[in-house]
Amino acid sequence: MAIKILILDDEREILNALKRLLKLDERFEPYVTTDPEKALNILKKENIQVVMSDIVMPEMNGIEFLEKAKEINGLVQVIMMSAYSTVERVLACLERGASDYIMKPFSDDEVRSVLDDIVRRLERWRRLVVLARGATLEARKQVGSEGPSTGLDAASQINEVATDSTTSPLNMVEERLTHLRERYGNDHESLGVAIIESIEQEENQLVREQLSMELGEVLREHPSEELLERVLISRDAYLRNMAIAIARELGEKMISTLEGLIESEDKDVRKLVLDIASKMPLEAVEGILLAGLEDEDPNIRATAAEYLGAQKSVTAVKRLVEMVLEEEEPMVVATLLEVFAGMDECPQARKIIERFKKYGDPILLHSFLKFLGTFGEDSDYEWLLDGIEKGDIHFSREVIDCIQAMMQRMKGLELPESIQEMLEDEVGNAFNTLGAYQALLTLNLGNASRALELARRYLERPSSPAFSAAAQFLAEQGDDADRERLMKLVEEIEDEEMRSTICAALDSCCLDE
Repeated sequence: MAIKILILDDEREILNALKRLLKLDERFEPYVTTDPEKALNILKKENIQVVMSDIVMPEMNGIEFLEKAKEINGLVQVIMMSAYSTVERVLACLERGASDYIMKPFSDDEVRSVLDDIVRRLERWRRLVVLARGATLEARKQVGSEGPSTGLDAASQINEVATDSTTSPLNMVEERLTHLRERYGNDHESLGVAIIESIEQEENQLVREQLSMELGEVLREHPSEELLERVLISRDAYLRNMAIAIARELGEKMISTLEGLIESEDKDVRKLVLDIASKMPLEAVEGILLAGLEDEDPNIRATAAEYLGAQKSVTAVKRLVEMVLEEEEPMVVATLLEVFAGMDECPQARKIIERFKKYGDPILLHSFLKFLGTFGEDSDYEWLLDGIEKGDIHFSREVIDCIQAMMQRMKGLELPESIQEMLEDEVGNAFNTLGAYQALLTLNLGNASRALELARRYLERPSSPAFSAAAQFLAEQGDDADRERLMKLVEEIEDEEMRSTICAALDSCCLDE
């Protein structure tokens, strides 16, 4: 059963990014919202096991939300998120029951690492609960048949029977395993398959858990392509995740097995092979990832490209370039463009840029803008501005990021008055703090005095969504007078959340210095 995870953040981009990431991990069923009160209602109605919550939010600060969440469900695992952090803030969260703390901006791997720790903790707790429940139920059955005279007698007998190894479910599992070992002897593959079939047919969760542990030992001691594939195609998510963990644990011992499985007829197995290989040293698995680039399934081609890019594979660059120019599936092309934007290397960047500018697909614009921000030249900057002014390219957050990247990389680029006006409007109309902040930073590259003046105006409007962005911008880019104004606002403003936002901005500025 998937773990229900609730994500609370006032920034829609972060919510969407985390939701997309968790949708790719079958262990989780994500719920997302920007509203703390709605999040609390979800906690009351759904069996939420994990919460990821921002700290700085306009309606309710994260620490207050943490306390209310723990009142609803004291066992829920809460991961706090923040772009600004102090020792006091981290301690405040941990003291109130937070399980972990993650700093923005975070990578997908950082999120996965934190969630992997949480999942392992939940698994340990679940095993303890199931073990205790199984022993207690068995004890209740025996006590019920004997008929204790009082409640105290019943409790005493339950404890006695629950700790008796002859009646424990663990003992029943051992008897079954002994039978299977005697039947299959040294035929470890048949033994593994028999255990898998037993797990898939078993309803008792405690028995399933113990059988899975035995299967894990078989896989570790006698890894084989057939047995690993049998586990990976299982409909049991617990079995698949266990196989992935063991394969990564065994590392290079599993390479030959993975090389065989990348040719499996089952596309889900091929995808899982890439997931396993992505966590191994590149030199050991590069051939497997390269094979994934030639897969008939576009999702697998895109996944292989993403993993090769993440590991900075020099060998793959030539083939990845060919794919950008030849690939027909938009999803794969989008992935390739973003892979190169992250690699900072693309031998035929000019050819790719001209191809998109001539035959560009609007669906790919978001990914192409990332690529353009990394590899575009002066002429491409003019093309982008011209497209914006003509209305051919919608002025969006992705466009702002691209303009910012190109201006930072190529000194001397000018920002036309019309674009400056659009950036001013974006600061005032941005849905969240991050969008307003990025617009201010971009405006600052073309007209620093105008950006400072705009930020100072919004600093006088505490109720505006741009207030937090203005505070952060002035703490970083403003002069001593701006910082003094921020410190004075801390004393003047009664709203705790606003004070927290300003303090965080000042703390961040001091740490940078």
